[in-house]
Amino acid sequence: MFEGELKHYQVDFESLHERMVLLEQQSGQRPEIVFEATRVYSMALEKFLQDHGYIYCRLNPLEAKLQTAAMRRNKTDKSDAHELAKHFKMNRKPTLQQDTYYNQMRALSRYYDEVDE
Repeated sequence: MFEGELKHYQVDFESLHERMVLLEQQSGQRPEIVFEATRVYSMALEKFLQDHGYIYCRLNPLEAKLQTAAMRRNKTDKSDAHELAKHFKMNRKPTLQQDTYYNQMRALSRYYDEVDE
């Protein structure tokens, strides 16, 4: 298991990809990835994972809170991420990865609603 801070820079994403490829080569399995959906902060990570064909579990923040509530003592992003990773095998289903077209249409629809208001 690898824990670390991921900044939203290309070099950090490339480093993460290298670690994941190495992990896959050593274990013979694709890494299991779980993260909390934090809108703008998680979008870059999700795009990276989709571009590289990784299967992942994106958790709704409320769902993540419920899953980690009994496990944590101190509420921090780092401790939450650690607990989510430790308890990955909680019968979580992989996130459905939609085509880029549908994501763009959803974003345009939200934008239209905001302008219309």
